[in-house]
Amino acid sequence: MVNNAPIADFQSYVLMRSEYKGLLPDTLNRNLPQSSLIYTGNSPANRFYKDSNLLEGNIYYYRVYVLDIAELSQGSNELELVSNP
Repeated sequence: MVNNAPIADFQSYVLMRSEYKGLLPDTLNRNLPQSSLIYTGNSPANRFYKDSNLLEGNIYYYRVYVLDIAELSQGSNELELVSNP
């Protein structure tokens, strides 16, 4: 469930993907490979993303970061998913 309450200093969401567990840090690290960045959303209303270019049956790890106007971030829990055909 996503809380739709307005966030005064909201800037964006950033979605990162990795093929390795534990690689994505708790706070956003801009030094991660660009291939890890798969989505940036500028509206709190954008809550859905369909990933593509995945290898069938592979395990992928995801983390969502919320950035404020000062570029401070906090990451979600890391999510592990297996890709489907």
